[in-house]
Amino acid sequence: MSERVPRAAAVLIAATMILAVPFLASGTAQATNGTAPSIVPFFIYALAVLLSIRPIRIAPTIELSASEVAVLAGVVLLPPGTLALVTALARLTNDIAQRKSPIRIVRNVGAAAISAGSAAMAYQIVGGVPTERIIGAPAELIIAGVVAAVVLVTLDLAQIVALQFALGRETASRPTWSWVARTARAQILWGLAAVITVEVVVIEPWFLVPGIPLFLLGYIDIRARFAAERRARLLETLVEVGRSVGGAVDPTDVFRGVYRSVTSVMDADAFYVATLGRDPEQLRYRFLVDDRRELEPVERVKSGTLAGACIERKRPLLLRDTERDRRALGLTDRSAWGTVQEKSIIVAPLRLRGAVIGAISAQSARASAYDDSDLDLLVAIATEAAVAIDRADLYDRTATLSRRLRDLHRIGLELSAQSELNALVAKIAHEVESTLGATAAAVYLDKGGDELEFAATTGQSAPDLMRLPKGSATIAAVLGGRAVEYSEPSVMPESTRTALERFDRKAVLVQPLRAGDESIGVLFVTWQEPHALTDEERELVGILAGIGASAIHGIRLYRELDEAYLSTVSTLTAMIQARDQYREDHQRRLAADAVALGERLGFAEDQMRDLRYASLFQSLGKIGIPAAIVAKTGKLTPEEREIVQEHPVLGARILETIRFLRPVVPLVRAAYENHDGSGYPERLAGEAIPLAARILRVVISYHAMLSDRPYRGQMRPEHARAELRRYAGTRYDPRVVEEFVTLLEARGAVAAVEEEMGAGRELAILAELTPEFHAILDLEQLLRRILGIIERHMPGASLTIMLRDERTDELMVRAVAGAWTSVESPSRLGAGRGISGWVLASKEPQLVEDVRADPRYVGDPAVRSELVVPLVSGGRAIGVLVLSHRSVGAFGQRDLTLMQAVGAQIAAAIDVADMHERLKKAANTDALTGIHNYRYFYDRLEEEVARAERRGAPLTLAFFDIDDLKVVNDTYGHLVGNEVLRTLGQTISKHVRLEDVPARYGGDEFAIVMPDTPREEAEKVVARLMEEIDEIEIALPAGGTIKMPSRSWGVAAYPRDGRTAEALVENADTRAYAHKRSR
Repeated sequence: MSERVPRAAAVLIAATMILAVPFLASGTAQATNGTAPSIVPFFIYALAVLLSIRPIRIAPTIELSASEVAVLAGVVLLPPGTLALVTALARLTNDIAQRKSPIRIVRNVGAAAISAGSAAMAYQIVGGVPTERIIGAPAELIIAGVVAAVVLVTLDLAQIVALQFALGRETASRPTWSWVARTARAQILWGLAAVITVEVVVIEPWFLVPGIPLFLLGYIDIRARFAAERRARLLETLVEVGRSVGGAVDPTDVFRGVYRSVTSVMDADAFYVATLGRDPEQLRYRFLVDDRRELEPVERVKSGTLAGACIERKRPLLLRDTERDRRALGLTDRSAWGTVQEKSIIVAPLRLRGAVIGAISAQSARASAYDDSDLDLLVAIATEAAVAIDRADLYDRTATLSRRLRDLHRIGLELSAQSELNALVAKIAHEVESTLGATAAAVYLDKGGDELEFAATTGQSAPDLMRLPKGSATIAAVLGGRAVEYSEPSVMPESTRTALERFDRKAVLVQPLRAGDESIGVLFVTWQEPHALTDEERELVGILAGIGASAIHGIRLYRELDEAYLSTVSTLTAMIQARDQYREDHQRRLAADAVALGERLGFAEDQMRDLRYASLFQSLGKIGIPAAIVAKTGKLTPEEREIVQEHPVLGARILETIRFLRPVVPLVRAAYENHDGSGYPERLAGEAIPLAARILRVVISYHAMLSDRPYRGQMRPEHARAELRRYAGTRYDPRVVEEFVTLLEARGAVAAVEEEMGAGRELAILAELTPEFHAILDLEQLLRRILGIIERHMPGASLTIMLRDERTDELMVRAVAGAWTSVESPSRLGAGRGISGWVLASKEPQLVEDVRADPRYVGDPAVRSELVVPLVSGGRAIGVLVLSHRSVGAFGQRDLTLMQAVGAQIAAAIDVADMHERLKKAANTDALTGIHNYRYFYDRLEEEVARAERRGAPLTLAFFDIDDLKVVNDTYGHLVGNEVLRTLGQTISKHVRLEDVPARYGGDEFAIVMPDTPREEAEKVVARLMEEIDEIEIALPAGGTIKMPSRSWGVAAYPRDGRTAEALVENADTRAYAHKRSR
């Protein structure tokens, strides 16, 4: 496929050829004028070709050679036309040998002719000026040669830059002007050397003997310098790769960051990242770029691909000529991803923990676009990329797991909220289908017979499949507790395949539903296409089946119990409804308040159950009161009052006949007794009245006040509460009244808040936490944000996250929220100490209603209740989430369930954030000394300067270097020199504050950023530090020691010595240099 050229580049190439025509025509005329040919043009041609053999790369698509030396020799020895023709022919020879495209050859030939012809013309023009009388003939020729060299270099560079701009490969940026300046410097140097050498040789040919070695040495030096600069740029690129992909957690963002880094240092018309999939014989091309356009990811067979060959060989591949080298590697024919026809390719393996997980490749439309240095760079980039890809994939898997945990938590809540069996099984089928991405799901229940009964499906039901025999092979295996799965029709039994074909299904999973040892039923999941389940899907459907089976079992038990109660409750409530339809709703509201008050007073579960039934049936005896008395608006007569006061006794007698309601009888009988003994029927007083009956007396009265009665109107709630307080101590137990009024007032406040907030607390917390887990990777910031969110939704609680110290197994406080607690709780807990230590060791949550009754508790004495949840990742407890409160019983089972879900997300997020912290620390740390590196130093210095400016706080920078490190290296070797640097870094790190920023600035230079420190104090600190370092001795490998080399240091303070990071560094360095000179 022909190379596509942008319009601007095409115009530029056409203009180049038009301008080159006169020079080439002149050269052709001079070559064919009939005179005997000279050997000089052939010599210049051969020299130009020879000097172009090993060019120096200065940019991804720009190369520099010494062929200008031959051109400048021709400037002196040949006419402009002849030189232009010879230079064009030399360039044509080289481009053909390198197999460049025709359009590039045409452009290069024209550009070479213009530059060489123009330089020769400049030489002749300047050489014709009558300056000989002033400066003499030799000097005149040298000046003409210098001018010719400048013209040649200027035109060469101008044409190269213009072409790169027209192709869109360069912009007017600092990197562009950097390589332009480097190229100009080298070409001018070569040109001037060539001019002087040629002119001197013209005067005296014997000077050619020393001239050639000097020129070669100069060429070697320039080449070495360019190589060093290239290595420096490559190292800078590696740092940039780490920076660009270090903060990315989305795999595509990582791939894009790697691609940008590759294109900044080498030609990359096409690019891909491929990783091994679940099937090791398949490759997933997860990121593809063709001519700067991203393509959709694809999956291909690994065999026969370059990426596959790279992975199999576990080494990088360099194809300078794609077709030739592909055959040499024994690879089959390959096709391009898109429009770019790759003529040279490099591929590097992605290595992670010793294993090759994929490959990364850059491809160019130019032949021989890459060399060994490019391959080495891509290998280094691939190493960084592999870590970043693994981290991004881990984050992606963690985020997926987090989402699934939230989904499971949601599903569990939704299933547990179902009270009807039909609705429950339909919900189970729907959630399984949605979670697994299946076509349909169906539930069959085991009701104890010989067949399973159809319960629900998300797909189409069939009348003949309403029952399934338990004796079939598949059903029998599943009822035995083993899941059965068929991924495609060819592996299914005939009966199964026939049944699925009716519904156009190609894959099926039959999952048992079991609650403990009891069979609940089976779950069918089907797919319309072949589907092989992953281990993750099997685990997920197992969890869903377990949750669903437990929920079905629970509803069955409740149904059995409800059925036993139903006839009794229905009979009794029917009698109440017969008297007054409104009374049913009244009883339910009364019962709800009675139970809430009993819970507030610490009733046990069985006491709560009795209180609930007593509140429902306390007025049952009123069925024996004549309707006329119930409806009477006036004052009751003594006889009528006596009849009314008999209703608790009548109600108790009715309830005595029902066995499971017998514990309720004393409560119903005493529900109308007064605290002072003035009630009825037995005139009990004070503690002689059961506490549950005292609760009923208060709650019954309150709800009676809120209702219209025949003898008075309805009261407002606040008036009813006042009435309760008025008769506290006479009719009502004062403590019960106070607790009930407090409950009502708190309920009103909570109801107002919930009405304003709209959503429930649990959903609000999970909804607010979820984005934080995905957006924040900084561990400390993440933990603070998590606790801040929980604190807002759980006012009054104090929250703490403690993480395990891997070295000591102690728990360390990493984040706190809630201002009420004192700081008396330990910041570290020994292994196994306290409730938190017990939870960490056992990985079991703890809900402690009163910590004073728990001998394990260690901490703030103001705490009364505590909820502790383990943070478990990969089966390993990494910390605990602690909620504390000043009230007894502040947390319930619902809080525990919610915090367990939150804790699971926190643990997963901590793992991701911890990996991010380790990677960030590695990227910001100097590998030799263990302290911060140059990049982190400058970032922090700029931050501290901005902070000092905002707060008006002092800031000092200390800067020092080792005076005689080179002497140490030359005398004892670089290993000893490295030990000097390492020891110095470790010593600095030990003697600075936590808020200080020690760093290796570069080479033998070190710096310390000292926030909130005046200059005078910093000078004293640095002086003491230098005295400490003076006492250090460095061990030699062969035995013996040497003293730490001397150092020169200086300090600069903000704002006295500078208001920017650069100014502070410059001033501190200047003072260090002055200190060195003064010694």
